[in-house]
Amino acid sequence: MGVRLPAIVALFAGVFVLEITWTAAEILLPIIGESFRVGVGQLGLVVAGFPIGYAATSLPSGLAVLRWGHRTTLVAGLSLMGLAGLLCLGATTPLELASLRVAVGAGGGLFFAPSLAFQAELLPERLRSLVLGLFVSTGLGFGGALGFVLGALWGPTYGWQYVFGIAASLSIAAAVVCALTLPALHHPEAPPAPVARADTARRVLRSPSVWGLSIGFAGISMAIAVGLDFISSYLHDVHPGWGIGLAGLLGAVGLATTIPGSLLGTWVGERGMDRRWVAALLTAAFGAAAVAIPFLDALELVVEFAFLGLLAGATLPIFFVMTSHFPEVQQGGSAVAIGFLETAQVVAQGGAAVLFAVVVVHTNFTWGWVLFGLLAIATLPALRAIVPNRAVRPASRP
Repeated sequence: MGVRLPAIVALFAGVFVLEITWTAAEILLPIIGESFRVGVGQLGLVVAGFPIGYAATSLPSGLAVLRWGHRTTLVAGLSLMGLAGLLCLGATTPLELASLRVAVGAGGGLFFAPSLAFQAELLPERLRSLVLGLFVSTGLGFGGALGFVLGALWGPTYGWQYVFGIAASLSIAAAVVCALTLPALHHPEAPPAPVARADTARRVLRSPSVWGLSIGFAGISMAIAVGLDFISSYLHDVHPGWGIGLAGLLGAVGLATTIPGSLLGTWVGERGMDRRWVAALLTAAFGAAAVAIPFLDALELVVEFAFLGLLAGATLPIFFVMTSHFPEVQQGGSAVAIGFLETAQVVAQGGAAVLFAVVVVHTNFTWGWVLFGLLAIATLPALRAIVPNRAVRPASRP
């Protein structure tokens, strides 16, 4: 792979740090709540801060790629994530922390879409689906699981500030590694003029396939986010005897099983079947399984989260790989398409965090889990707007 391997390794390191930064806050919610003496209602703002900032910059990150390139945009994102993370350590109120988490999320949004699009352009077709699938799932699996583990291990002893400081330092280190390692992508044509950049963005943003994918993907994104965001608060309030350690284990198990899930999803997605219907079936299974969360005991929850992680891991690469096959994203539009997709998902996730907290406050956790399990299924009809999306299988030799 030549120069590709160091670049891919650097980008994987970046996405690991992104997920550590995201999930560490979720496992630490009870500790943050005790630090500020607030309940789950106000903690919903802290949870929503990161995805709100992420959503605000995901689409602009694609436009920034057209102007400044992939490397500059994603390094700026990692740097912002680290610097804003360090400022979180001085927060004195939940609102202050939530506001700073918006800035941290904004850095994450500037990183993710350019990094995914960078690999889509850097890799040959035969490797693209596998690497993109692993990028999404191992970032979520290794990085996300590590965030849960670090939060569960260090949070109760050293406080949430210690864990946030570690995550911020890793973000700055990842920015330096990417700046020193990533090559510039050279295209034979001259950089696009402002009018050409606007035409590329307009073509992508008007695509029915991009809109259909974004809406269809939103349901499972909300269900995944709520499961990770509130499992520690759920156990703390409903099953206090089970402890924060079980919450860390559930998050780590669920995230870790996304990795074998991604291999399964990549394999299924490359069999020549229409990816739309494969994604729909996997998502429907995920939503149905998520409804069962409040009715399970501790051991059953471990099995449940492993199963949910496997389904999520199989689904995510299929959704992301579909974007690279839309005709509207050719000629430099992949970063814009991925940025729009990510914007839609994190807006949905941020709204889901606030709505879930409201549902729990006015009813209970059971109704919250059931609602978001059903939402994973409810958005699937939007996938009909996507053009048929199949892998091109190599012709057999005579």
